[in-house]
Amino acid sequence: MKMNSTESKKRISKLERLLRIIEGKKTALIVGHNNPDPDSIASAMAFQYFLSEIGGIKSDIVFGGIIGRAENRALLSYLNLDLYYLDEVDPCNYEIIALVDTHGGMGNNPIKSVYPVTIDPLSSTQRLCSVIFEKALEPQQQF
Repeated sequence: MKMNSTESKKRISKLERLLRIIEGKKTALIVGHNNPDPDSIASAMAFQYFLSEIGGIKSDIVFGGIIGRAENRALLSYLNLDLYYLDEVDPCNYEIIALVDTHGGMGNNPIKSVYPVTIDPLSSTQRLCSVIFEKALEPQQQF
């Protein structure tokens, strides 16, 4: 399928925006959906590779729920991929937080809600991050 000029420009524009976002960053947290399946795992791995190769960014992949299906566990074992539960890391230690194969507020990821936030350039990133994640993670959903 051939892209027309408008579609091509939109894709380039999105890539340029992404490159501006990651520029100068050193760390990223990649959040997949709960009970990750191969497409969620592959999406997270692809974005991790992109961040590493394009931006030199170190990243960790996290998820919620369990990896219950034997084929999904076998995939992780075969790939020797390090995945973490969200409660095993401190999201506030990362400069970038990216959702892959999901989006906030959908209920199928460990971030339960999206909270509108006004970002004050003089405010503490740590404080902002703490507010978002303290409200977003439901205690009864610990994994």
